[in-house]
Amino acid sequence: MKKTAAILFLMLCVKMPAQPKPAEKERFFSPENAASYIAVIDTLVERGEAIYESSVPAQSAKDSLVSGDTINRLHLSFSVTAQNGVVTYFFGVSRLDEGLSPPQAVIIAALFADRAGLPHTGQLSESEKHLFYAMWLVQSKSWTEVKQAILKTRSENRKEKDPQLAFKAAFDKERAVRSGQEKQKANQISQPTPDGVADR
Repeated sequence: MKKTAAILFLMLCVKMPAQPKPAEKERFFSPENAASYIAVIDTLVERGEAIYESSVPAQSAKDSLVSGDTINRLHLSFSVTAQNGVVTYFFGVSRLDEGLSPPQAVIIAALFADRAGLPHTGQLSESEKHLFYAMWLVQSKSWTEVKQAILKTRSENRKEKDPQLAFKAAFDKERAVRSGQEKQKANQISQPTPDGVADR
């Protein structure tokens, strides 16, 4: 009994080292990170679309790809290309120094869709190199009409100026889409695809 008491006393007297708090920029949902995600995404959308709409568009997907890094080392990439009568919006996300969890990738892709004015896909693919990506396909013959709808949705979505509220709004929309898809699977009902736009 005395030995146990002595051990307990020793444990109380020895000051255990404090666990280091995660750096603010490493907190996935912090205001700073939310602002960084949005700033990088908005810049990539502007740059990627400018390349596509330029008088001398890039000839390959590689030439069309633009990328940028957030303050917590997420690597985001985006491109707009046209081939075989289809305009493709591509978005990818990975992490430079460590793995990125699928739920985190889904949330970033949802934020991208919201900021770009694209439909929430509810779907995300992963490559062998742990790149998470989504694609939106638009029939070239519908491009002019669809682009106007994209710009209108984008304008509406970007009215929220608080980064965290914008982040939450995007997440809520994605969750609603995924919830609807699960219900449809349960009822064996196929999801209709909006005219002119498809996601993969």
